[in-house]
Amino acid sequence: MNGYIKKIGRWMSGRGVNAQYQGAVQRALRFFSFAEFLGYQMQTREEVLFRSVAEFMVGDPRTAVAYLQKREKEHPAFAPQRQRMEWVIKRQANPEKIEESRALKALLEKMKQEVSKNPIYDASEYWSHFGSLTWFQLETYGMENFKRTVSHCYQNWLVCRLSDPQMKTLLSRWPDFFSSEPLLNTIEAPSDLGWHDHNHLPFYDLADEEKRRVYQWFVGLLWEFVRGTEGGEILDQLEESEIGNPIDLRRRGKRISSDLAHSVKERGQILKTTGIDPQKPFVVAELGAGFGRVAEVFLQTTACKYLIFDIPPALAVSQWYLQRRFPDKKIKTFDLFEKFDDIREEYEKADLVIFSANQIEKIPDGLVDLFININSLMEMRDGQIKNYLHHMSRISMKNIFLKQWIRWTNVYDNCITERSQYQLPSPWKEVHEQIDEVYPDFFIRVFVRL
Repeated sequence: MNGYIKKIGRWMSGRGVNAQYQGAVQRALRFFSFAEFLGYQMQTREEVLFRSVAEFMVGDPRTAVAYLQKREKEHPAFAPQRQRMEWVIKRQANPEKIEESRALKALLEKMKQEVSKNPIYDASEYWSHFGSLTWFQLETYGMENFKRTVSHCYQNWLVCRLSDPQMKTLLSRWPDFFSSEPLLNTIEAPSDLGWHDHNHLPFYDLADEEKRRVYQWFVGLLWEFVRGTEGGEILDQLEESEIGNPIDLRRRGKRISSDLAHSVKERGQILKTTGIDPQKPFVVAELGAGFGRVAEVFLQTTACKYLIFDIPPALAVSQWYLQRRFPDKKIKTFDLFEKFDDIREEYEKADLVIFSANQIEKIPDGLVDLFININSLMEMRDGQIKNYLHHMSRISMKNIFLKQWIRWTNVYDNCITERSQYQLPSPWKEVHEQIDEVYPDFFIRVFVRL
């Protein structure tokens, strides 16, 4: 039976929701039903979970819930999956949530149509793949849970193994910033409502106790490490926002997260290497902002105006989040325009401006003091990388900050991106480069306009 179960796992491992994968799940459900008809009792964790998920997707969702509830005492993995299913059933029956999903879908379509006006800005195969996966999870679980779902695809990676490069680095440096806090922090035990690599195998790593404890330890170590870096002291003034329903991980009763720790670390690196005075007005642009984590920290702790350029669905996520995070700030949301002068008055009044990626072409030269890209250029094709670097160097009049993989193999677009590809012509000069202190596969490079 184990061989058949593994085959069913492959059937059900589609990442997109289409007829092919729906058919695969239907075949899986028929297989399970036939086995039960012959008197076979599902026994292993995989058998029970695959059986229930197949029933939930293409059969009767309430039957799937009842099936797991009946067998819940047999394995700790069954309750988190049942809880996820019950939550989805409730959301799908809520008229308000149905309307939210409809409105989000309409916004994403508007953004996609705008970006597709020029093929150079179309999502790479890499992001076409992950874009469909993130959209499925936003549609299923809602924006209100994005910090448990799509944020794990941006920067809040699920570090759940002691062998993870970030974990190994922090453990090796723990004696230098020793604190017992990582061992004392608390974390909730969530359901399976969370990021999953396969739409049809919806199991959240943090629902597993062993993986959750490693993640808790990792975030705690990262938090203490950043507190000891230049500018890291502001962590004591900040707390992870409850908007987006983050995993409840607390240090001395205060919500913490890897997103907030990474963002404060990057803020410190940016201010140190560029010499920008955070108390004086300046303009920042960021390409590929994820859900807006770096923008959130800069808007809280500096006197900046912030511009975001991105593709959907991330563009919609950052807009949704930052609007709710900063209700008192003036925010110009994404919209269509022909030329920059059409929006100049709104731009001048705004604290935060949201643009689609292709609208970068309409931005005048020298508009910003600093342009940032963190961990996304390598996810593009070579022509796209060159195009964005051109516009970044044109729009920034002072500084450009890059944090990228040293070497990245993009199997979806069949290309490899090397460190040497991130170069800028005169009048730009590289003034700083270093390997990232936490993740040794990343490097930081800073340019200044002469």
